[in-house]
Amino acid sequence: MKISTIFLIILFMTIVVQAVESDDNNWEVIRQKWIACENATTPEEAEALLVEYQHYINSLSENQLLIAARHCATEIQQRISPEHWNQALWALGFFYQDYPSKTNSLENISPLLTDLRNSSLPPFWRYSIMQFLGVEWRGKIDIKTEQNLNAAIAMKEIVTDISEPKLLRIKAAEMSTNLLRDVHRSNFEDDPKFKKNVENGQQYRDVVNGIKEGQLIPAKETIERNIFIEAAIAESIEAQIQILTEPNLPANLGVDLLGNLTNLRDYDELGQIKYAVNNASRNYKNYDESLWRYLVRISMIYFENEEAESILSQMINDAKSKHEKEYTLPELKKGLDKGEIKRQPYIHGGALIKVP
Repeated sequence: MKISTIFLIILFMTIVVQAVESDDNNWEVIRQKWIACENATTPEEAEALLVEYQHYINSLSENQLLIAARHCATEIQQRISPEHWNQALWALGFFYQDYPSKTNSLENISPLLTDLRNSSLPPFWRYSIMQFLGVEWRGKIDIKTEQNLNAAIAMKEIVTDISEPKLLRIKAAEMSTNLLRDVHRSNFEDDPKFKKNVENGQQYRDVVNGIKEGQLIPAKETIERNIFIEAAIAESIEAQIQILTEPNLPANLGVDLLGNLTNLRDYDELGQIKYAVNNASRNYKNYDESLWRYLVRISMIYFENEEAESILSQMINDAKSKHEKEYTLPELKKGLDKGEIKRQPYIHGGALIKVP
């Protein structure tokens, strides 16, 4: 993966540390070996140093690599502000690229979940773990095992914990949603009767409808697991709606939260998300102006808000920011007037599979 500017800043920090190869110092050795690669004067020297660097990474145990990543993350948090954390994730490339091979393709992610649940560890490290599990390693972990479900539940616990930093709660919401949707789908796909019907040529959607209508009864374990997963999704939805109503929601986090709630609309049995988003759109003055256009756009497109046009006009009148008042909000209205913005049909709870 391409090395980011922030990675180079971290690597070239002027800290002199004796390269003693202990568990507590592995990160410093990694950094110094990479700096040596960057300072190579010939291609041959660079290649030789890169081989040496990778050899050192390969020599570390699973636990040593984990400890090195913690140290790296601690240092990043001290030097990089939260708004740049996404870019800074690549500084942990040595970890997320090599950790799977040291754990038999992530056969056991329990050490990571222990760190994720440990609120005394640096928020950036916990943020990084969620990114790895929810994005970088998504698909590498067998979704038919309990691994993804355990990760999703650990993240969901962060979403519902109001003592956690809002940044972590919204990151946990996004990543847990990814995983919960995966395990919800795979739970039925792995059911013996479900698989047999699909293998016999029945369309996927028809099999799902057969379950909902009582024509196909999955295994008891499948049903029980589905109840547990859907309950976790419902808890996550309630917690995310609560975050949306909390004061001082930063605009960048608000955009992420709205996107995540939109992705969950088909899992919302009670239609709570529609009500919450449309209500937030009506009460747009409670939010930063840079979030207004996202509120009304999402409310308009995905949640059948018939008031959206008038709300948008009010936003234009009320906006104090010149950029929002003269550009972004009018551009949204122009697209609406030209018919370029298409409303999507809203069917709440359509993705849930309730077994009669």
